[in-house]
Amino acid sequence: MKSFCLMLLCFVLLYIPSYGQYHYTIKAKTSTLNGTKVYFYLMDNKNRGVLKRDSAIFKDQQLEFRGEARQISNFAGITIKDKRTGPSKTFVLDSGQNMMNIEVNPDHVKELDLGLSSKSNEMEANMAQMFRRSFDEAINITGKREDVTPETQLKIHMKVNRILESYPNEYFSLLALYYNSFYGRSIDYSNHILSVLRTFNADLQQSALGKQIYNEQTTLVNNLTAAKAGHSVYKFSVKDADGKVFQNSSLLGQNYLIVFSATWCAPCQLQLPKLKYLYNTYKNKGLKVVYFNVDDDVLRWRKHISSNKLTWINVSERLKPGKSKITKAFGVGAYPTSLLIDKTGKIIYNSDETDPGMGELEAKIKEL
Repeated sequence: MKSFCLMLLCFVLLYIPSYGQYHYTIKAKTSTLNGTKVYFYLMDNKNRGVLKRDSAIFKDQQLEFRGEARQISNFAGITIKDKRTGPSKTFVLDSGQNMMNIEVNPDHVKELDLGLSSKSNEMEANMAQMFRRSFDEAINITGKREDVTPETQLKIHMKVNRILESYPNEYFSLLALYYNSFYGRSIDYSNHILSVLRTFNADLQQSALGKQIYNEQTTLVNNLTAAKAGHSVYKFSVKDADGKVFQNSSLLGQNYLIVFSATWCAPCQLQLPKLKYLYNTYKNKGLKVVYFNVDDDVLRWRKHISSNKLTWINVSERLKPGKSKITKAFGVGAYPTSLLIDKTGKIIYNSDETDPGMGELEAKIKEL
């Protein structure tokens, strides 16, 4: 099974003022935390990074937070910080008024009980419960948590997503589907997301987030399909390590390998010796390698090229992970990913699609 670095964006803390068009209010009570400072944070709905922070102190066993958000519902969190570790809890913040009762969970001292009874939080709790139950069942079969395959985990996510079909009029269904759409990156999973989306009411489907989900997943299906073996390779232009423009169309008439990698990706470094072996073995027979670095740290990239003596074609868009238009065009969602292109410009091998362990790659090279 292929080891890979998922293209996950790091949580970025942005300290910005209130923004957006959806007003929210949190009115909280407590019986045990009077005088305690409570921290509230509004989260990014894609990766749950913190967008905005606020704080208040319980006075007369009450406190209140007010603000604005970009969407009707948002992921958010409440935490209490002390000299050790502060109990916390994530939840779904809806526009309008949110009532809660904040207490430390007596059974799990690192968690808070918020006493929320909204439809959104009820749905999230049901989804979390089903996921845990399904995952535990998978562990009972395999015997170990680490033996539950990514394929099985993806099937569990698809099962959980089906819960949303029972709530076709709730905005949280849209929010949860958007967040869960990033768990998998395959044609089957994208079609599954689109299938669930079609069960929602017309207003949700035509909302800004509904259209975004549809466009992102449709584009991904098209790009993944275009990167399958048998299709013509996507033509791109990018700069090499010296700043010179490289176009893969210049390799028409030659066999070449495109490898999407990153200096920070540990599995990529483990794969590097085999790639160098293949290149050194077949370069005299015409094999070219286009080693595509997905990162914006140019100095680290150039040092990586030098220290590893990478004499093939080294290119990069010099963009942060997730910003690359070229990787998106190939539907790449995991690193490393390799594509073998023949002399006619046709893709004949895609490691992400057919050969997670790269066992077939040398055989395909030999065929060429």
